[in-house]
Amino acid sequence: MIMDKMSLCLGDVLMKYSVFVCEDPKIKLDLYHLVKLAITIQEDIIHEKISFDGVYTDPNKLLDHIEQEAVNYGIYFLTTSIFAGKMGLELAKKIKLIDASAQLILVTDDISKVYLAFENNVELLDCISSKQPIYKIQERLNDAVLSAVKRQDLEGKRKQTIFYYRNGQCAYAENLDNIVCITTTTKPHRLCLETLTGTHEINGSLQQFATAYPMLWRISQSCLVNDNNICLIDLKSHKVLFSNGEFEYYSKRAIKVIREILRRRVAKKSSFRGSCRYVTNCFLWK
Repeated sequence: MIMDKMSLCLGDVLMKYSVFVCEDPKIKLDLYHLVKLAITIQEDIIHEKISFDGVYTDPNKLLDHIEQEAVNYGIYFLTTSIFAGKMGLELAKKIKLIDASAQLILVTDDISKVYLAFENNVELLDCISSKQPIYKIQERLNDAVLSAVKRQDLEGKRKQTIFYYRNGQCAYAENLDNIVCITTTTKPHRLCLETLTGTHEINGSLQQFATAYPMLWRISQSCLVNDNNICLIDLKSHKVLFSNGEFEYYSKRAIKVIREILRRRVAKKSSFRGSCRYVTNCFLWK
């Protein structure tokens, strides 16, 4: 689905944060429904930023999913009977290796071991005792959802000039200005990242990066572009030429997106005399 950005300024684009629950069967607590309720009661402006993406009892399946989908800015609710065990601190550390901006909330009956999080340099948004009354747990979860969204909003603003991606097990950061385009490949959950300095194969999906980086424009089902690195748009052939010499084609469904790119680029370049020209069905930038 092509994203229509014509009426949106970059600062107004809504970020969506994935929420995950991983439950330890040894903890007799229906965390899934408690978290769902905590999300539901939020104000619309908060509720609309949250996407509930799954409940797990196997931590390895959760890790496989967020790595395969290259999840960023996730919010994770974990229950564990042993704070430092594979469902608790150990899982939290592994999540952080995949999703560096993760907001982590632990619910445990081993609350006395919370100091181990600080000793292991694992930042938790909250650590909640599962032994207290349900209404108190619900209150803490309600507050945790709100705090997590606010933190992710701040983190997103701080990192908006940096593009983060993964290639296999390795994580990388690239100046967003160097991103040319991202295209799909024949391999599932693998994309081709074109930068001003080279080409990289990266993990994830186009929709994920479109959501995480709303300043990139979707010109087809298979391509996201950075309009700052477009040097020519051919309206007749639907070709978009980039400053590194590569090109992609935009789809007919993306015509509104192309018009908005043109409008913004012409407005941006208007102060640079003669920097944008219309030449026989083409817009050319120098």
